Amino acid sequence: MKILVGLMITLGVMFLAIRILEKISVFFPSKEILQTPASVRLDFEDVFITDGQAAIRIHGWWIPRMGADKTVLFLHGNAGNIGDRLDKAQLFHELGVNVLMIDYRGFGRSEGKPTEAGMYRDSQLALNFLYDDKGIPSQDVVVYGDSLGGVAATYVAAHNEVGGLVVDSSFTHSRDMARYMYPWVPSFLVRKMLDSLERIVQVDEPKLFFHSPEDRTVPFALGRKLFDAAAQPKTFIETRGGHNDAHLHSDDLYRDALSRFLEDLHVRQ
Repeated sequence: MKILVGLMITLGVMFLAIRILEKISVFFPSKEILQTPASVRLDFEDVFITDGQAAIRIHGWWIPRMGADKTVLFLHGNAGNIGDRLDKAQLFHELGVNVLMIDYRGFGRSEGKPTEAGMYRDSQLALNFLYDDKGIPSQDVVVYGDSLGGVAATYVAAHNEVGGLVVDSSFTHSRDMARYMYPWVPSFLVRKMLDSLERIVQVDEPKLFFHSPEDRTVPFALGRKLFDAAAQPKTFIETRGGHNDAHLHSDDLYRDALSRFLEDLHVRQ
């Protein structure tokens, strides 16, 4: 009996510890925006999107490109804010597309507190803004998600008609990530959150995946697993470098893959 009670107490403590870890290990927002698109000589417009349900405003940047026939909805990873992703915004601009970058609630100038459900809602509101306020047809929107943003991007693509989906250095779901980060934790105690694996099969549009075998933050194997679960048409690009700098170490490969992906979307229409 003492052994059973001890086991129950141990599992209870572990359960509570896991719930705390789930809350603190997903989002690492920064409120201070250190630079704007003007810092890299890009014209931009501050955008504030109101979530009437939560009575908060979501902040973003609209970065137009003259003559663009495609628009990228840029959904960033779990740390910092949009001010830390201007190198990629500049890359997309150079590829000839408009860009809308948003900060999830609790990040940068966006109000509220970050949550998984909030991240999905913010991403959906941003897509609605492109459709309703900017008048951009659904087939001309490409949803791009980096790391945790890949989860948000997959969610949006699974629930809406879009032109295409780009998933960069992302993963399948929280349970798989927990096995990698906390191998001592029994997987049945981890909630299956952030589930891109279930949603990727619902995305019929063309998909482009990037991941580096040198990634020490999100295992390459999870990026491949997500890709393998996706339906055609799809493309996987193996990059070089770490989790946050693979696009720099593989600049030519990265640009070429994105350029061909965008061109193929144009041809398909």
